[in-house]
Amino acid sequence: MNKSFRTVILKILGQKLKEIRTEKGITTADVALHSDLSIKSINEIEKGNKVAFDKYCSLLTFYNKKLDIVIKDK
Repeated sequence: MNKSFRTVILKILGQKLKEIRTEKGITTADVALHSDLSIKSINEIEKGNKVAFDKYCSLLTFYNKKLDIVIKDK
């Protein structure tokens, strides 16, 4: 996976996770308090920065969401 593609995917995923959090009306501190993630990790994920994939999975689990990947023809 080239760097720019990974960067785009992480940015989109981070934005979606931030939208979920803000729609629920909770802060990163709230999420950190009730999950196994630090505020720093949550902020890094939401910014789309490279973070260990298990941290993304932890956040998805906390929000009771799953990640579906669809591969389409152009």
